[in-house]
Amino acid sequence: TAYRRQRQMCIRDSVSSGAIFSAYTDGLGLNIPSGQIISGEGQINSILNTKSGSTVSPGNSPGILSVSLPINMDTGSILSIELDGTTVGTEYDQLQVNEINLDAGSDGGATLDIHVNFAPAIGDVFTIIDNQSANSVSGIFNGLFQSNQISLDQHRFRISYTAVSYTHLRAHE
Repeated sequence: TAYRRQRQMCIRDSVSSGAIFSAYTDGLGLNIPSGQIISGEGQINSILNTKSGSTVSPGNSPGILSVSLPINMDTGSILSIELDGTTVGTEYDQLQVNEINLDAGSDGGATLDIHVNFAPAIGDVFTIIDNQSANSVSGIFNGLFQSNQISLDQHRFRISYTAVSYTHLRAHE
């Protein structure tokens, strides 16, 4: 019987809280376990597997996090996005990917958690997932079907998965 050894990894966020999160690699990518948050700006050059109860939070209030290999988000994992304005990277968060599966476990999809900290105008569009390859965005966020209306902090949005290259929210009446 062959056993694949798991390597433990601790990352310190010295810029903000100094908190440590642990993740592990299993030869198939970086696995973020329940209760852990991966956040910040820059690029991750690994497959990213987010387990139920884990959070992906792009940026440092706000910003862009780029993942060069596929992201697999299990049901119960969270994508946390801040909307502070209409400019990507400086006023709202974005996750840049080459491939993403929002429902890796086929159990309902990851959770979208959005914090609106300004008053968006009707018609404002926020590209929260920017898919930079020909691979389509797979799955949907849990309970958020194509064109579903979302009410957040007294603002209404519609979610769109129709474009192959991005997932976006559009403010509407």
